[in-house]
This record gives sequence, C-alpha cells and structure tokens, in this order.
Amino acid sequence: MTVTVSRLYPIKTSRHLAEVVKSNIEAKCKSYYLITNEWDKACQTFNALLDTPLVEDQAQVNVINTFDVPNVLDTLRSAIKSNKETISTACLSDFANLPMLVVLHRSFPRVVGYNGSIAAELGV
Repeated sequence: MTVTVSRLYPIKTSRHLAEVVKSNIEAKCKSYYLITNEWDKACQTFNALLDTPLVEDQAQVNVINTFDVPNVLDTLRSAIKSNKETISTACLSDFANLPMLVVLHRSFPRVVGYNGSIAAELGV
C-alpha cells in the first residue's frame, strides 16, 4: 500500500523519539520513521522530496537525523519494548544503508532499506 506523505515531523532527541513511539503505539496507528543523515546524496534527495507538504489526512513521516539521535535503532527498539513488550524488534538489530525507513504497524516493525522501496512506500 502506497502512502501519500502530508507532513514531515522532525525528531530532534532520543526522548522525543520515545514519546512519539509511545503515542503511536497507544493510538494503534501505522507510523513511519525515516532515518537519514545530512551528507548522503540519497538522504538529501529524500529530505528534499518529502519537504513538500501534500494533501491533508495522510500519513505522517517522522524524520530522524542520525546526528540528532545517534543510536537511533537502539532508541527505537527500547521505546517499542518499553511500551509493548509483545512487539518483536528483531529486525531492528542491524543498521543497513541510509536512508532507512522503519514502518511500525500494530504488532511488528518492518524495515525498508532500498531507495526505490522507500520511494514506493512513501509515494514519492
């Protein structure tokens, strides 16, 4: 299912990320976490594409810069486990190439790691 992004939601600290994960788990909604950096060309391309607001009532993409949250996968895994222990976080153990998209659905996270797959998932 392709998602049309309506707004970007930058995550600036580990604590902020934990709060966002908690609220998304409590709301039982599908959430998107795009992990990027500032120097990689593919990350710059996604940041530029996603910087344009589209239609309302669509998905929110939480953008996490690796400089703002250095251990982003550990923080994400910890935030998920502290809010819902039954969600498996095994797929969040290895850091793949950037950009990386983590899609958290009700009972499991899913990692999308290829540029074309991320673009298709986000509809850009």
